Amino acid sequence: MQSEKEKLYAHVDFYRDLLDIPFNQPIKLVDILAPMMQFDVEYSPFKTPGLCGVAMVGEKTDTIILNSNRTSEEQNFDCGHEFLHLTEHRKLRDSFNCFTKAKPQQNTFREWQANEGSAQLLVPYQDFIPRVSVYFNAYCPDALIDLPNILAEHYFVSPQVISIRLDSLSYEIEQYRNGRSIGEIELLSRTQRKNLKKKFTNYSALCAFSIDWDAAIKSFEQMPERIHI
Repeated sequence: MQSEKEKLYAHVDFYRDLLDIPFNQPIKLVDILAPMMQFDVEYSPFKTPGLCGVAMVGEKTDTIILNSNRTSEEQNFDCGHEFLHLTEHRKLRDSFNCFTKAKPQQNTFREWQANEGSAQLLVPYQDFIPRVSVYFNAYCPDALIDLPNILAEHYFVSPQVISIRLDSLSYEIEQYRNGRSIGEIELLSRTQRKNLKKKFTNYSALCAFSIDWDAAIKSFEQMPERIHI
């Protein structure tokens, strides 16, 4: 039975293939969608606190409005978030307002799909996991604290997106580093990992602190997941 994560990633990969973008090619989604007839991408200096973007379903052209006060990297992710709403949720609503922090009136599952889907669209695990593994094999622990910044620059996203990606894909990264190929990796949601009592290294935490490598590995291998954003 497919996990929700597997199903979501399959949908996102379909769109990336439709746009003819290989997994190893970083993208600025705004630059891709703006020239397309199906999308109208606009900018506005939103005054509502925490408002990142707005998506509106149209008969012929969908509209994405991004907060011009946010950085280009943040706008790239926000654009992906709105794109996922428009492609996955268009039959449910005709407009979407998205914030830095979820609001009570928002559907948490659909917001997870938009966030996780945008992450997969811009930072696909098929490229991200092998790239992360190279850094963990080649760099000393002290240097790993800069890894989110290095990868953020590569993928045109914020370091926070990379840190969250390291956290959400820690189980998958562990499989790859233990010898599984990308095509063999088991994709599990956080709930499934908890239910199956999976234990693995939390790679986001390893990057967040300058700590002794061997001690960290031994410590995290003995503990369940620690960080969930």
